[in-house]
Amino acid sequence: NESQKLSELFGEKIVIDLSAMWCGPCKTASANTQSTANILDDITILTVLIENEYGQPPSAEDLARWAETYNIITEPVWGASREIVTNNPIDTKNKFFLEGWPTFYFIDSNGELVDYMRGYSETELIQKASALD
Repeated sequence: NESQKLSELFGEKIVIDLSAMWCGPCKTASANTQSTANILDDITILTVLIENEYGQPPSAEDLARWAETYNIITEPVWGASREIVTNNPIDTKNKFFLEGWPTFYFIDSNGELVDYMRGYSETELIQKASALD
């Protein structure tokens, strides 16, 4: 299981989608990931699955199945665990604040976090992503 670091993507504009495989709105968001990526062609949409259907960290097979199910071809789908998230808004030095699924983070080409979105709205996601420098 190869380890990946977010810093590998720095220099790119990134939308991070923190999702769970059991979450309905996460499935809706992922069903639109590829078409959104086609619109926002200079932005990487990184899906980070935190849990599979059983509440466990996803396996490589889970990640491949998610990408195949939602026809995500050009965008990365990574796996993680609850260790990377916190529900404490002050504890965000090395974690992502998460109080609802999905949660999106918007990172500019300087690697700076510039926006955040809880829940899924295609219109809002495209608007926030389009504003990235």
